[in-house]
This record gives sequence, C-alpha cells and structure tokens, in this order.
Amino acid sequence: MKFDCGCDFEMLDFDNVNLECPASWDLLGQGLTKGLFQIEKQLGRRYCKRIGPRNIEELAAVISLIRPGCLEAEYREDPSTGKMLNITDTYVKTKAGELKIEYIDPVLEPIFKDTFGVPVYQEQIMQICTDFAGFTLQEADSTRKAVGKKLVDKMAEVEKDFIEGALKMGHSEEKARTVFSWIDKFSGYGFNKSHAVSYAMLGDWGAYAKVHFPREFFKNKLAFSDSNPDEFDEIKQLVYEAKLFHINVLPPSVEVGKSQFSFTESNDLVFGLSHIKGVGVKSLKTIEQLKGITTSYDLFKKLFLDKKCKVKRNVVQALIKCAALAIPIDRVKLLARYEFLLMLTDRERNYLFDKSLVKDNSVTEMLASIIENGIPRGNNRINRLMETWADIKRDLGGNRKRMALAWEKYHLGMPLSGSEVELYNNWQVDTTCQSFLSLKHNDRVKVGVIIEEIREIKDKNENLMCFMKVSDATYMMDGVTVFCNQYAKLGWIIQEGKAVLIKGRKSDNSKGTGLLVNSIEHL
Repeated sequence: MKFDCGCDFEMLDFDNVNLECPASWDLLGQGLTKGLFQIEKQLGRRYCKRIGPRNIEELAAVISLIRPGCLEAEYREDPSTGKMLNITDTYVKTKAGELKIEYIDPVLEPIFKDTFGVPVYQEQIMQICTDFAGFTLQEADSTRKAVGKKLVDKMAEVEKDFIEGALKMGHSEEKARTVFSWIDKFSGYGFNKSHAVSYAMLGDWGAYAKVHFPREFFKNKLAFSDSNPDEFDEIKQLVYEAKLFHINVLPPSVEVGKSQFSFTESNDLVFGLSHIKGVGVKSLKTIEQLKGITTSYDLFKKLFLDKKCKVKRNVVQALIKCAALAIPIDRVKLLARYEFLLMLTDRERNYLFDKSLVKDNSVTEMLASIIENGIPRGNNRINRLMETWADIKRDLGGNRKRMALAWEKYHLGMPLSGSEVELYNNWQVDTTCQSFLSLKHNDRVKVGVIIEEIREIKDKNENLMCFMKVSDATYMMDGVTVFCNQYAKLGWIIQEGKAVLIKGRKSDNSKGTGLLVNSIEHL
C-alpha cells in the first residue's frame, strides 16, 4: 500500500513505524491531536502548533513543556516586551529563532543545548546539581526527591546546600539563587526524559495511525468513548475532527444493527446504538433477539403486536428521536404516531395494522378510520382518544428541525443531521468554522455559530474577558477570544447554546491561532 507521504506497507506494524514520516509530523504541527496520547487536550494542541515538533526528541519536549512546572517557572525576560517568560514560552521563542539562546553560566550550555537553552527534564535538574553546585549523583537525586515531593522541612536545607555548593564552584550567590528558583518551581512537576520519550513514541504512533488509517482510527476511538468521564464531549470532539478527514458520521440505525460505530458501504460512519443516551445494552439484546425483522417498520410493528417484545417506552422514544428507526416519516410525526398507538387498546391497534393503515396514513386519518368503523366502544372512549391526541399534537408542536436537533444533542451528545445555524438565513455569513482554518493572519470573517462553551477569566488588570468554543455543521473551533472592552458590551448575548453572528479577524502567530471578536449579534 503506497501512501502520498512515501510510506509503503501492507499492514500497520508499530514495531516498524517510520518515525520520520512527514505526514505524521505535519499532522502534529497542525494541532490535530485529538485522540493522541498526552497531547490531545487544549495545551497539547496549542503547543504542538506553536512548536511544530519534527522528531521524537522535540515531541518529548512538548509533552514535558505543557506540565505545570515549565508553565509556572519564570525563566527569562522577553526583550521585545520587557515581560518575564516561563520555561515553555522561552523554548517556543528560542526554537523559532525569535529569541537568542542565552546561558547565565557556561556550565549550563551542554546541559541545555538540546532543549534550546531551557531546562525541560528532571535529568537536567540533576545535572545542574552536579555540574553547577558540585553535588554527588546521590545528593542530586536526593535534591530531586525533596523538591519533587515538596518536603518543606528539607527545602531550606536543600537550598542552603545548593547555594553553598555553587559558591564553592565559583558562582555568585545571586546566580545560584536564580538557578535554584528554577529547580524549586520546575522539579515539583518536571518530567523525566525516559518517560517523555516513551510517551512521545506512543503519541507519534497514534499520529502515524491517524494519518494513514483515519477511518479505522476514528471508528475505534469513538467505540471507546464511553471510557471517558464525559462520553458525549469526547464523541463531539472526535466527530468534529473526523470531518477534517472527510469522514461523515450518520445518526444510529437499527437496520445497520451495530451496537458500536461501524462503516457503511459508502464509507460513512454510523453512530453506535449502545452509545445512545437512554438505550441500554439489555434493550439492544432484546431487539437483536426478535425474529423476522429486516426493516425499521418490522421492529415498529413488533413493538405493538409481539407480546414477547418488551422494549421500554423511553428506549423506543430515544430511538425515534435520534432517527435510529429508518421509517420514511418525519421523526416528529413518527413519535406522535407511536404515542397515539400506545394509548389504543389491542383491538384498536390490531385493526389499524391489519388494514395496513399505520405506515402510510396520518394519525388523524387513523383516528377517523377506527371511529367510522365503530372500533372504539362508546362515546366516552372516543372523546378520550380525541382529547389525548390533541394533547400529543400540542406537546410536539413547534419547529420540527429545531426539535430534531435538540433531540440528537440530548441523546447523541451533538446534532448529526445538521446545526441550528442552518435554521437561520443570515446573508452576512461568509465563513464556516472549517474554512476559517485555511484563512491567513488578520483575515476578517463573519461566521454564524452556536456557542458551545464559555470560559471566563480576568486579564492582568482584573477586567473580565472570555474564551469561547463555537461550532457550525462543519467543525467546532476554540480560541474565540472576547477581550475586556468587547466583553463589557457583549456579555449579555454570550450564552451557551445561543446562535450568533460573530464578526472578527483571525489571529495566527507565535501565541497561537484563534478568532479575535469585534462584535456579536443574533443570527
């Protein structure tokens, strides 16, 4: 099997993965890290894009640099701003050539040379102790343990010994205290290199599988989404990223009959029945054991005519609401039909099925037929049927598309048949979430989206601002930033689940990629 990247193999063999495959490293550099070990969260995505690792050594550094120790420890001043940079951002800028690599002492150069002048690993901290402060290896390891475990009673003694050792090695006290401050902040969360490299190997293997076999990658990641504490959030992120690989995920189907995610002959991925909220494994087994079912209508009929079919009402409702029953009827109408048939007696239902009136006739027509033929016994029964049907119609009133999307979001974690954005016809929209990815820095956009998540923070002046995650039918993107001035004006409209038109510009620089908001209005 020959791939565009130059790789050529018949079967994926992790013992023989091409660690120099350009497609794998390109994938990481784009920040498409969902499902990849240690780097799938927001920090991993952001710093893979900013650092652009091209080998295992650099990916190991990314994995280590996104830990609290490197993110919290101030390391050196940025001459362009006068602000202090943490270890992580110093690495980003020195690797990119935006900042000159400097060493406050020549002793540190061989220790930090491979990590662009910054401490990244625990082993480097130990080497500082030996080469800078004259510690033995045993003393250096004891220091690592004391600082790593934050043993308060020993910290003062460790710092005293380090500074004394550095002074004996000819270093100034000021320099010694500066170096120890790195150790103090870094070692508590610092990573050892052996672990980092092992994790980087697993991350690269995942990227290699993802870029060469995306269908199988997403299918299996989705199959195990229930192992995540928030299964629906995991599904949503995977489904949206799968769209970038031209993989379309369809609503579940009882006719496909797979409890797990599976592919159709047209290479669309079908949502797994066992992942529907409200549909348990026991109910699926009951459905699987039913005889003579080849279509969704066969199942629908069995629900009422087969006394052995004991599928709970809420399970059937869930299947209807997420379009798992492929009956050529609008699902709102189908749910109304189901609720209507539930209120009938066996005699009344049997008449409708015997006369083949259920599949092709409306509920109003079915109700008229049984009344005209004297099936309901007595006027009281007829009045109750008509009143109940009126209640059902009232409960299922409203915009059917909006209702269907809301049902899918509840039962599947996200709407699969579209986006609420499509309910609006806003002529100003000129960009989708997916097309936004290919735009250039400072390009201006007008995008219609659903606000998925809001994260409110305070800026350096203690003013409120926020970051948002938004979506449309094409993709879900984060990094949508509303600075304090705009937030003070627009906070009233920024609500999760709201459909809005965002006007702004793309920011794509060393700090990351995102959408800077100028204005927000209703779609």
